[in-house]
Amino acid sequence: MTGAPAARPGRRRRLHPSGVVGATLLAVLLVATLLAPWLSPRGPTEVDLRRRLQPPSWNEPLGTDELGRSTLARALHAGRVSLWVAVVTVLAAAAAGGALGLLAGAAPGRLDGLLMRLVDALLICPPLLLALVIVGALGPGLWPAAIALAVAETPVFARLVRSVILTTRELPYVEAAVASGARPRRVLLRHVLPAATGVVVVQATVTMGFVVVALAGLGFLGLGVQPPTADWGDMLARARHHLPAAPWLMLAPGAAITAAVLGANLLGDALRDALADRAGAGGGARLARRAPVARGAGVPGHRRPG
Repeated sequence: MTGAPAARPGRRRRLHPSGVVGATLLAVLLVATLLAPWLSPRGPTEVDLRRRLQPPSWNEPLGTDELGRSTLARALHAGRVSLWVAVVTVLAAAAAGGALGLLAGAAPGRLDGLLMRLVDALLICPPLLLALVIVGALGPGLWPAAIALAVAETPVFARLVRSVILTTRELPYVEAAVASGARPRRVLLRHVLPAATGVVVVQATVTMGFVVVALAGLGFLGLGVQPPTADWGDMLARARHHLPAAPWLMLAPGAAITAAVLGANLLGDALRDALADRAGAGGGARLARRAPVARGAGVPGHRRPG
């Protein structure tokens, strides 16, 4: 009996079009920030009071602010600060949270409970509120804001990694690896961690959008990047005082923040769907066929019912 040809297991799945749009938005922003010195007509801190509050023109595509500084130059250089600090912040939160979640997932019950109570205590406060408290303690500035946001996002990654580990070690192909004589360390590094890595990448992509907004929010309140360094939040805070006379001052930082958040969310959603499709295809089927499951086999930390 013949039927439709089955899809080959090794065939790569294409990223959803929304993911391509999100990746394109982020790529354009990153390239624009890298080329900021060549794309902007002047430096971001160059003051010229004779040009203050000029509307967009050929020489100044996005106009000038109250000090005659180029809005285009400040928006591009602010993106260089915001995006790269957001990447460093997310990487730090993912590394710290991943290590904490890995330790909790592989630890005995008492240590696991202690670590998770610590994580729950941090999760009680909203991330932005927790970041405000930490910045208030450390003082305003770029790196205090980055540290505060990394600490605020670490519990999210810790919970996520722990849940993936607890779920993955129950799967048949992991039990098959244990039944074939694999050591606990090899099972953890070869089979459990790869499953957690994909989920962490998706969460990191989505978290980057939140970190960009949070950095802009801290800058808007005067707790983030300090003048004269350009910052999207600081640009919005200054633009609100000149909104009736110079509404164009809001456009550049607002559009940049929107593009960064939209790009990160679209890319994160597409990666999540791709990860779900890959998991549905049966990523551990090959190992399960090669190492049959022995009755009663388990993995470290796994409690068999009964």
